[in-house]
Amino acid sequence: MTDNTTLTDAKRDGKAQAAADKAYRKASRPWFKKKRFMIPLIIIVIAIISSMANGGKSTSSATATPATEVPTATSAAAPAAAPAPAAAPAKTAPEVVQVEAGQLLADFKGNEAAADAKYKGKVLQVTGFVNKVDTEFLDKDQYIVRVDNGDKYNFLHVNCNDLAAARAATIVPGSAITVRGTFQDGGDLGVELKACEVL
Repeated sequence: MTDNTTLTDAKRDGKAQAAADKAYRKASRPWFKKKRFMIPLIIIVIAIISSMANGGKSTSSATATPATEVPTATSAAAPAAAPAPAAAPAKTAPEVVQVEAGQLLADFKGNEAAADAKYKGKVLQVTGFVNKVDTEFLDKDQYIVRVDNGDKYNFLHVNCNDLAAARAATIVPGSAITVRGTFQDGGDLGVELKACEVL
């Protein structure tokens, strides 16, 4: 009988020791591995991700809906007339400003801000003398005609851009010329006209 009792006590002690070891391991785990911390942490991370995915937009369904018209007895009886199509607004041609190359360059040399305001959004028809015909920097199929007042020591020019090669080939340096193009920019490097043509 003593052997049975000893064996039973040993089993009980072994189970108690195993339970104690398990409890010790559980208690000595780091705080971030415990369930009471992991579950709320996962919920917080999910909430942050979902708020970032929504971009902070509110998801309330109280958005304004357009009011619907209640048909009256007279409107139900008469067929609805289709609204007349709106006339397309007429495009106004940009204002053409005739100016001599010397005057245009002098305007920009004197007060660039005033000259920008004066010529912005306008088509300029410039008369002057051909200084040089050259290719554009980025497009070798397009040419620039540099126009000035004919002074030998001019450093600034009116640049007539986007000229086709066939037309540029007929222009003689030093000759009088009239060009027309849309004002693009003006300043220390001269005046730029885009979509330019020789008249």
